[in-house]
Amino acid sequence: MLATLPIECLEEIIKNLDYKSLHSCILVNCLLSAIAVRYLWKFPFGYFKEPNKLIIQTYLSCLPESSKLILHENGIEIPLFTSSQSYKPTYNYPSFIRKICIKSLFITTETLFEKYERTSVLLIVRELCKLFIANSVKIERLELTFDHSSLKNIPKDYPVYDWYLLLPTFPGAKESLSNLKELILDSNFDQRGILFALSEICHKIEYLDIYYDEHTINDLTIENLVKNQRNFKIFSTFLYEGNWSIGPSLWQHNNSLKEIIFHRVNFNDCISLLGLAKCINLERLIFRESFNLQKELFDEFLRESNLPKLKEFSYELSFLDFDIDDITYDISQLLKRTDHNLKRLTFNDSFRSVQSQLWEISTPYMNIQSIETITLYCKNLVLIDATIMKATATPFLAALSSCNKLQELNIYLNNDVELEEYLPDIGKNLAKSLKVLEISTLNDFSVESLNGLLTNCKARLSTLNLLYSRCFNDQYLEVVVKYAREIVCSSLDELKLFSKTKVSNDALEKAKEYIKVVELIEFCNLT
Repeated sequence: MLATLPIECLEEIIKNLDYKSLHSCILVNCLLSAIAVRYLWKFPFGYFKEPNKLIIQTYLSCLPESSKLILHENGIEIPLFTSSQSYKPTYNYPSFIRKICIKSLFITTETLFEKYERTSVLLIVRELCKLFIANSVKIERLELTFDHSSLKNIPKDYPVYDWYLLLPTFPGAKESLSNLKELILDSNFDQRGILFALSEICHKIEYLDIYYDEHTINDLTIENLVKNQRNFKIFSTFLYEGNWSIGPSLWQHNNSLKEIIFHRVNFNDCISLLGLAKCINLERLIFRESFNLQKELFDEFLRESNLPKLKEFSYELSFLDFDIDDITYDISQLLKRTDHNLKRLTFNDSFRSVQSQLWEISTPYMNIQSIETITLYCKNLVLIDATIMKATATPFLAALSSCNKLQELNIYLNNDVELEEYLPDIGKNLAKSLKVLEISTLNDFSVESLNGLLTNCKARLSTLNLLYSRCFNDQYLEVVVKYAREIVCSSLDELKLFSKTKVSNDALEKAKEYIKVVELIEFCNLT
């Protein structure tokens, strides 16, 4: 039967199999083995939770004599069975690799050469990288990152990164890296300009993720790399503090960009986001804990944005931006122009781990017009994460009522919201599809209001989080247990409470019959 199927059909079947099935295929016959081995060895490290020494041993068996000589001259002895002249690998395993991850290589190699200094392990990893570049004609993903723990016991002046900065100059790099689609690196790897070298070779990168560590990267280098790509789709950056000359090079891909993530980015030198507003195919836009973004620039972006395919929009103001006088935003135009495609909306701050009055100083609010726009144009939302103040409390209930596909609701209720009536009203307007409900407030609320919330709630929640408030005691817990018993009809998966609540240990033990996990959360208290 298998012999009658075209190889193309077999490949379509085999490429979707898991590790165990792929390994079984290798043992069936030569045909299936030749096909399955290519997929099994695309990135074999990804199949194991713990480092697998056999992977490195197999690759070492494929090393050329020149690499073995380099290792020998540096006092590194390759395991006997892989260095034996009589041993020949069945396949050219390095030719199948499609992803190079320095961190995985280092960790796995270190388990095999645990008696050696880490500088020796780095040398072995370098030779393996040369092996991959020389043999694989299609490296599609390159991850140049290190855990800081991996660098312990290595002298500070040791050129850890230098060997990998030469990747684009290794024999075969022009052919091997020309098909690169995904590039992830921390800035330490660009000390000698690997990005510039890659920009000369790689023109098919679709995903670029740059983490800024101790060293910075010249903006012109990133600009040149981004500009040279033909189908750029995803850009993500962490701790970027450049001069924002990269903006225009990003915006030139306004027809192909689908996802942009700004994480802890300093927008101090940014002069315009209008180019971002015209990325018409953008599906995901994240501003996470970023700071120094002038409100005038962001307001201009919100007014002019035309993102009809946007599915997720997240804006988390950094609590470092206390100097912003007006923290109320009008995002109604952005919401209207998503053409009912928006599914995830976050508009909050990054101060959630701090139980403090500073929370309300740093929180960005959606204005009434924005809340009303949710009611009319965002009925397909599955997640809402926002802070509600008294002025927007009533319109927000209407918005909740309209979102009948909602699965997760995280709301932070300001001190000016009257909780006794508002909590039961929230319960009345929750979608039956809701699975996760998180309500945070610095104010206390009564047992009756909590009972009203959960009695009115027709959704069968899996997770309930009631954070920050200290009023929670055994009576409140009984209300939650009653809800789990009568409404959920089984048990809650998780309940999170503020660690300084007054719930007794006995009550917590009894609650476990209907609540699988009760977690008490600690918060940093700045008051």
